[in-house]
Amino acid sequence: MLAGIDQRNEAWIDGYLQEAALHGAAALVTYDVGGYAQASDEIRNIQDICTADIMPTVSCSKQEGMELIKAIEDGNNMCTLKVDNTVEPGKGTSYTVAGKIKGKSSEQQIMYAGHYDKYFYGFQDDCSSIGMIFTIAKAMKDSGYVPENDILIVCHGAEEWGAIGTQFDWATGSWGTINQAKPEWAKNMLALFNFELCGFKEADTETGFIQSVPEFDTFVELFVDSFGDLVDTGAFSKGITGETSHVQTMEDGINYRMAGVPYLDGTAMASWLEETFDEELAKEAGVDVSAFQSKLENYHSYAQSLKKQAEDLNQKYADAYSGKDEKKMTELRKEGVDLNREILEFFEKSQDKMLGIEASSGVVTRQEGYINSLRLLKGALKACEEEVDWAEDEKSGALGQLWQLNGALAYDAILFSKENYEQTDSMYLDSARLFWGTGKVIELADINEATVAINENGDFDTAKPILEASYDRMLVKLKEAMETEMNGMEEITGE
Repeated sequence: MLAGIDQRNEAWIDGYLQEAALHGAAALVTYDVGGYAQASDEIRNIQDICTADIMPTVSCSKQEGMELIKAIEDGNNMCTLKVDNTVEPGKGTSYTVAGKIKGKSSEQQIMYAGHYDKYFYGFQDDCSSIGMIFTIAKAMKDSGYVPENDILIVCHGAEEWGAIGTQFDWATGSWGTINQAKPEWAKNMLALFNFELCGFKEADTETGFIQSVPEFDTFVELFVDSFGDLVDTGAFSKGITGETSHVQTMEDGINYRMAGVPYLDGTAMASWLEETFDEELAKEAGVDVSAFQSKLENYHSYAQSLKKQAEDLNQKYADAYSGKDEKKMTELRKEGVDLNREILEFFEKSQDKMLGIEASSGVVTRQEGYINSLRLLKGALKACEEEVDWAEDEKSGALGQLWQLNGALAYDAILFSKENYEQTDSMYLDSARLFWGTGKVIELADINEATVAINENGDFDTAKPILEASYDRMLVKLKEAMETEMNGMEEITGE
């Protein structure tokens, strides 16, 4: 079977493989019609596979795809596909390579990391980061710098791909590192600086920015204020902005984040919850809004108190350092270790109770994932009343709302057969193969049959009760999510 696909904007290759198998194909040849790295019709763009090892598959350029189509139209009905790559599940080994710059104390660590596996030559993704962390390490060593705490220089494997038959096939090397090989790191890691796609620039981009977790926002702003003028304006004509773009799951840091390795500022989580809170939907779901707001206020106050303690301690240490008071510095370092343990515990519990994964890439608060679903479902129901399937912007109208649901996974119901999208949904929610998504995945809205009814038959009357039932189900899940958040806040603050 030959298929033209847009992996970035429509569907991963999985759906095409599964559909080809359902139609009895012996192999699949794909060419790109848009999406990742589609710079010209002559480029061969490899596809990532999350589904099971179904059949041989190979990618060709769009130009070669057009030539194959012409050959078929000219009456040729036989071809030979030679594939010399064999996938052998369970027989490969990936290694995490770690080095250490010894500090004055080994009670705590700071990590600089990147991943060394790549597609083909992979300069940007992610050789540039490996070069960066080794440059940082060399500068430290060459300067004779001795850090207060150990510095770990870590190169992860299996970031691009490491598992078959799951929607969570990437970042499995870092998942195994922090959850299986080195779980003790999570108890002593003060901060992780993970580098992915360093210096990446999309065409026509005039302003550079730093991708980060929300907890690094203040740090990034201070960094850019201090050093932003050093950025080469030949690459970014307008320099660099201190306003961060938040990372999702497409980097190894997701596993450390979920394991409780902090990104500095705990007050960011409280602010995030405040920003995502939707009082109207919470009331509709039957949430005790007053209780939630009270617990959130206590949680925010506790986070601020930890931040204030850390700031005060840092200032005292700076004063002791300026005064060359070694005895005081030693006392403050010990006090800092104890405070860090409290902050680490706070951060770990916050990640466990507050964070969710929307589809396989979006990092959201637990309530935010269901709020997003409810808003889209509400928009789809309104469009059904008006009998509008698609609108010009493709993000309104009933189908325009529905394809965005479930992290755009619902688009499969527009493109593929029922057997296919049900297979994908089943694989996506396989609890035994969720890796870093375990316990975090936002439940999928049940909308596939409604999507098919509208898309194939313009049948809004069939779609409406399905969407209404899904809306009610998402209200139940929103209440559960917010109760989990409230329980977490109470566990952390004791109030």
